[in-house]
Amino acid sequence: MILRRLTKHVKDQNWFAVGLDFVIVVTGVFIGLQASNWNDDRETRQRAAVFSERLTQDLRYEAWAYEYLIAYNRDVRAGAKAAIDALSGTGPLSDEQFLVSAYRATQYKYMDRNRATFDELISTGDIGLIASDKLRATAVSIYTTTLIDVIAD
Repeated sequence: MILRRLTKHVKDQNWFAVGLDFVIVVTGVFIGLQASNWNDDRETRQRAAVFSERLTQDLRYEAWAYEYLIAYNRDVRAGAKAAIDALSGTGPLSDEQFLVSAYRATQYKYMDRNRATFDELISTGDIGLIASDKLRATAVSIYTTTLIDVIAD
């Protein structure tokens, strides 16, 4: 329809109408592209919010897991100390308490790292979606350190 009108205006040498048609087409294309860009930006902001929330939850789990492991290992250490003291004669324990302490001293707990969101962000190159520098730096620091693996080994 627009092409038919444009060719009619060119044949009639109605340059004002040709210019007006051109402006209408360019304006329509511009508005369409702008709307598409706005939609892409909106979707990117939504994805960023979802990833930020997921990463925050993963880091909270990591913090809880570290605290849990510290408390767990304190109990294991206390059991080991009680068993050693009973064996050396410095801390009397009943046979039942000694058995429980010795068994407790042999226990080991390892928590799997909860890093699925971080790995997804890195593998897709979307780590830049995390707007908070502090959150991003914390995640990189926690998930790229080898200290946890060294301690576990």
